[in-house]
Amino acid sequence: MSKTYLCDYAYDTIKERILRCQYAPNTYITEERLVEELNISRTPIRTALDALSKEHIVKIIPKKGIYITDITPDQIRDVYEFRILIEPYALRTYGNGFSKQELKDLLGQFKEENRDPWALAIQDNAFHTQIVSLCRNELFSSYYALMQSLNMRLRLYCSQSDARLIESNQEHINILTAMLKDDYAAAEAILLNHLQTAKNSAYDALIQL
Repeated sequence: MSKTYLCDYAYDTIKERILRCQYAPNTYITEERLVEELNISRTPIRTALDALSKEHIVKIIPKKGIYITDITPDQIRDVYEFRILIEPYALRTYGNGFSKQELKDLLGQFKEENRDPWALAIQDNAFHTQIVSLCRNELFSSYYALMQSLNMRLRLYCSQSDARLIESNQEHINILTAMLKDDYAAAEAILLNHLQTAKNSAYDALIQL
């Protein structure tokens, strides 16, 4: 196997386990454990951990191991403050960059009967990332990509109820329906409410854990 493949494999595998909370927040893991579980050498694992530390989901603590960062109210505030500043602006200003067919395809995806939290989180993140990418602003896209790891883990760790998952899915449908009607003011308002509701839901879920 090539060095690049092993680095990508280590990064993807460790990241998914962190986002799914198989490596739980506020805990330590060791390089030895990762070497054994992934059955690869330390070099690609260290490369992967260096990349993941830039996404703020791990910290490498000398002589102690790899710290899986905790999920806190401050982190929820930071993630949603950033999203609320960027996403409604991107939708309002550049949302017409979606083609009608793209919007119809997205609408079809959100109308599918799918209740798997991991698949829903990926679908959710992909849609919101597409909105931001329309800005064609490299700084927006770069910082948003870093934030998405925190956002994905928040969603999965704070295990939203089935009722909230259904509600969130309907909010996406409402956003897309407004966009198909070229009513971007309405779409922006629905998106803003969607983000604020998601933030409050994350706070509530964290308190109950």
